[in-house]
Amino acid sequence: MKTFNRYQDIVISYNEDRERWYPRLGPLGIVPARPMFKTKAEASDAAKAAYLRWRNRDAESLEDPVKADITVEDCLTMYLAEREAWAEDVDKKYGWASFSNDQGHVAQINKVVVDNIHLKTMKLSQLTKARLEATWAELRRGVAFRTSDDRLPAFEVGVEAGRQTGVS
Repeated sequence: MKTFNRYQDIVISYNEDRERWYPRLGPLGIVPARPMFKTKAEASDAAKAAYLRWRNRDAESLEDPVKADITVEDCLTMYLAEREAWAEDVDKKYGWASFSNDQGHVAQINKVVVDNIHLKTMKLSQLTKARLEATWAELRRGVAFRTSDDRLPAFEVGVEAGRQTGVS
């Protein structure tokens, strides 16, 4: 793998079909991997900014606001609010019966206790891989596989929505 010691190490190429310049940011893990720019200077500036973000990825930035560490219950509440909007939208193939199923799933997820902590009061920063695996085991306990298989996506989507909006 190529090492990046300075932003000039990022390859900037010209796409003749689109008449645009693009830095190759894929090796840095930046999305989109090849953003397009009208000028080489713009592409170089984007490469420099991407390199600085990549280099300082482990340090907290003063420019980025620190997001609140929210609970799993808050995440699931956001999930239910989104699903309620889906139920109200006539163009979606999602109705009130599906919404009531999701409400039941969220109610059961909120009852789960992992490591002597109620999942609903657990902060997202406390939710480790081991606790996620223990949550899956608790969701499976005492119910049919299909029921637990329906609950898991509700939990995953709710937590992911919370991660995107609530935790830095």
